[in-house]
Amino acid sequence: MVNIKKFEQIGICTSDTYGRLVGKRLNINQYKSTIKNGMKMPDFHLVTNIEGKPHLDMKITGLHTGFKNGILIPIKDKFFFLPNEKHTIFFLSDVFDSNGKKISIHSREILKKKIYLLKK
Repeated sequence: MVNIKKFEQIGICTSDTYGRLVGKRLNINQYKSTIKNGMKMPDFHLVTNIEGKPHLDMKITGLHTGFKNGILIPIKDKFFFLPNEKHTIFFLSDVFDSNGKKISIHSREILKKKIYLLKK
């Protein structure tokens, strides 16, 4: 495992529907609690179009739900670095709804299912 103490920030991210990374950066002091409890993030990234604007006719989220906060749970062993952000360690995350249920239609879950089926 990497030495967390050498970083100033953690980036908690997931992919949107187009595979772009979205998320937030937090102070490194929030590392332990974020790894354990996750980070709240509005769920509009589940329904954005290529311009980053949300589709308003989606069942999972939208104006009718108020774009509730979902929860990003960092995957402890899925981290990466960017050369121009030497003081930040980024973690990929699993995505849960506001009730703590994993979102099965999230792009990461769909890809995991496809990989599983291809291995069969």
